[in-house]
Amino acid sequence: MLGMTAAPPRALAADNVTASINLSVPALVRVYGIGNLPLGTYTGAPEGVTANDNVCVWSNQSSGNYKVTARGSGEEDAFTLSNGSGGILPYEVRWNNSTSTVGNVALTKGVQSSTFSIASRPPSVCSGSENANFQVLISRTELLKVAAGAYSGVLTLVISP
Repeated sequence: MLGMTAAPPRALAADNVTASINLSVPALVRVYGIGNLPLGTYTGAPEGVTANDNVCVWSNQSSGNYKVTARGSGEEDAFTLSNGSGGILPYEVRWNNSTSTVGNVALTKGVQSSTFSIASRPPSVCSGSENANFQVLISRTELLKVAAGAYSGVLTLVISP
């Protein structure tokens, strides 16, 4: 019989191993700086009552495109305020892709808007730079139809790519 001995394993100077790494980043948007809109007390002004808020919309898309869907707290997402005793006060919602109410676009409850575009893409946390505006308006006609009292509601704004 022939005697054989196994050679000890030899260390290699280098060994190349590769791994694939994959990641998909979807289109993202985010809104910063939305605040409550206290409308105060109606004083009889012919233009009714209005309030607006400048906000910052961020997008990771180079185009900066986004859409807005608004929903009120009324029946079937209606834009209405309630006094808790059956009194309903309708309002309008408008959006602008600048920090102005001039040129704003009326939103329809539950319907995604046409595309807005961010004029200058802010950094990911917006750093206090506002680039959009939303506005709530209640007409004098509607205000004169309701009973005296305190009216409140919730407006939900969904910003999507």
